Amino acid sequence: KAKSSSQFKKFDVVLTTYQTLESDYRREMNKSRVKCEWCSRMFQPDKLAIHQRYFCGPNAMRTLKQQRTEKKHQDAAKKAMASMGIGQGGSSSSSSSSSYAPPTITNIYKDFMRQAGVDVKANGYWGVRQEIKSRMNNGSSQAAAEAAEGLTREKLGLMESSELRQLCKDRNLESTGRKADLIDRLMEFTVKKTAKLVKSSSTSSLKSNASSVKTPARVAKGGLGAQLTARAKAAVAKGQ
Repeated sequence: KAKSSSQFKKFDVVLTTYQTLESDYRREMNKSRVKCEWCSRMFQPDKLAIHQRYFCGPNAMRTLKQQRTEKKHQDAAKKAMASMGIGQGGSSSSSSSSSYAPPTITNIYKDFMRQAGVDVKANGYWGVRQEIKSRMNNGSSQAAAEAAEGLTREKLGLMESSELRQLCKDRNLESTGRKADLIDRLMEFTVKKTAKLVKSSSTSSLKSNASSVKTPARVAKGGLGAQLTARAKAAVAKGQ
């Protein structure tokens, strides 16, 4: 990767990997990407015109075919959410159930917390994470707040590369490389941090003379929605 084209011309055969070519290709293509003024996402100039024409901005308007496709996807998502007992499809008690919201991790989490008696007012992944972290800081230890952050490989995989780079910068980690490298770097950091928290927690528990140990709440029977709701309620009760 450190060689120039003039050096490559000296050889008849050059061995490389698909990952190297893909990384170099993305790096060169990213130089010409332009930020959307409405959503701040990055697009190639030709793709940006399509994005702002049909999907983003005050003048964006989907075609009739795109609207039918969107409604079809919404109906399928609502049916799946009703089957799993999550989100608007599984609960009609809240006022927000009247409007459709996609079954993202953040929306599902807010719905379970609402059923557990906690109204999360923040919007978006980062806003919800900060609100929950501040709640736990007010009612429990710093270790519990760090645990609430709960970065998993699945969550990281749903984030944009720019968000992953910001996470690396916040943790004083190297913020360059492919998305897979950033995820591996963050997961390694999370595992090491969790191990330290567990070790410190074990040490403090050995020093304390606890007379009793609470039995964890039994997970309610039923679908996935009922189980996750029961776990959310148990977590809220434990925090109080």
